[in-house]
Amino acid sequence: MSTTQDCFTTFLLCAGVLLAVLGCGPETTEKLPSAQPPEEAWLALSQIVIQYEGAVHAPPKITRTKEEALKLAGDISMQIRAGGDFTELAKKHSDDSSGADGGTLGVVHSSNMAPPIAAAGMALAQGGVSDPVETKFGFHVIRRDHEVEMAAALVILITHAESKGMKPTRDRTKEEALARAREVREKLDSGADFAELVLEYSDSTSRVSGGDLGSFRRGVSKPEIDEAVFSLEVGEIRDVTETPYAFHIFYRYE
Repeated sequence: MSTTQDCFTTFLLCAGVLLAVLGCGPETTEKLPSAQPPEEAWLALSQIVIQYEGAVHAPPKITRTKEEALKLAGDISMQIRAGGDFTELAKKHSDDSSGADGGTLGVVHSSNMAPPIAAAGMALAQGGVSDPVETKFGFHVIRRDHEVEMAAALVILITHAESKGMKPTRDRTKEEALARAREVREKLDSGADFAELVLEYSDSTSRVSGGDLGSFRRGVSKPEIDEAVFSLEVGEIRDVTETPYAFHIFYRYE
C-alpha cells in the first residue's frame, strides 16, 4: 500500500475497521455504488447484567439462582420502562464492570458482541430498552442510546509537494495540485464519470477500487474529513476540500 493511502486510511480506521451530484447527470450516478441495508452495524449501547451462580465469569459472591436472576432483570427492565433511571439502576444492580459507569458500553460493532446482544440492540429504536436477554454471562437489559451516524464515500485525492505526513506521489506544487483538483470538479460539473476521473486523476491506491473508502462512522476520521463527508446528502459531490494531506473531492453514496 502506498504511503499516501496509509496516511489517508489511518484517520478513517478505528480498531481495524474501516472505516451535490452538482451537475452530475443520471448516467454517472448509475455507475456509482448504492447504499445497501447493513447486516451489521455500529451501535451505541448501555447494559445492566444480572449474573447467577454458575454463569460464566460469575464470582463466588453471586449466589442467586438463574430463576432469581431472570426475575430481577425483568423487574429492572419494567422499572426503566416506567421511568426509572437506567444509570442509577445499573450502578445499583449490574454485576458487569460497566455498572460503575452507569452501564455505558459506548459505540461497539455488532460483530464484536455476543449474537443475542447484537440482535437485541439492532432491534431497538433509539432510547429503547429490551426485555432480559440471556447469554452465558447472565441476563442483560439492553438500552440503545444515540444513533451512530454513518457514511460511505468515494474520493479523488490529489497530493502535492507540501502534503504532510507522506511522500508525494507526484512532484507538483500546491498550486498545481489545486488547479488539477478544480479541473476535476469542472469535469464533474460537465457530467464526466466519477469513477473514470478517479482512475485518471487520483493519487490514492484506492483508485483501483474506484476511490471507495467504504463505510465509516462520524468521529473516526479527521474533523475536516467528517465535515466534508457528513455535510453531504447521499448522492452529492463535495467541492474541493483541502487538508494538510492533499486536495480531496468526495462523493457520498451512503
